[in-house]
Amino acid sequence: MQVILMEKVANLGDLVLKPANESGGYGILIGNRATAAELDAAAESSRADPRNWVAQPILDLSTAPTLVADGIEPRHLDLRPFILTGEQSYVTAGGLTAKSALKTLFETSAAEASFTVETGELINVDVVRAIQSPATGGTRGGKTKFDSLTGSVSINSGRYTYKHLQMTSGPLNANGSINVGGDGSIAGRLNAELGSKGLVVARGSLGITGSIRDPLLRP
Repeated sequence: MQVILMEKVANLGDLVLKPANESGGYGILIGNRATAAELDAAAESSRADPRNWVAQPILDLSTAPTLVADGIEPRHLDLRPFILTGEQSYVTAGGLTAKSALKTLFETSAAEASFTVETGELINVDVVRAIQSPATGGTRGGKTKFDSLTGSVSINSGRYTYKHLQMTSGPLNANGSINVGGDGSIAGRLNAELGSKGLVVARGSLGITGSIRDPLLRP
């Protein structure tokens, strides 16, 4: 395994290099689209930990004629059929299909990952005050310390989507999702509950708007 990979390191410009234990497009390097610095960094990483990388040749994808606003143009198609497994496995007649214009195929990047943060602090966000003393105009400022924050994040064309968020902070438990635009604007919802041992002191569903630097929690 290591000998094969070491032979390919010198030819990274013709290869796609993928982390063996990642998904969602995270960490992929396309050799003929990478800079010299990116290729050098990838070569160093693959030499240091060859078992964590998979190298594959770059393939020219076929296209299909697709009707667009200005007529017919070639598009790459990605068909993802549903395979149902029980006593027998079969492929359903339908599926999910994505299409990309040739000129924009590599202009956007996407990645997805899960995360866990132990012990931290959210700045300019006071979840407890927002559910205990909800204001018509919303709540700004303050801090929220937490013991644990988990969730998943996907990145596409400079936009961040945080989903399945779960936060615990002593008697405070919260969950929700939030979208962050390329300009720093935010939009989402947070459900929070304050209490312990079956006694709920405060509970609220908060809309999240504003920006990363100046978030607003509105009931």
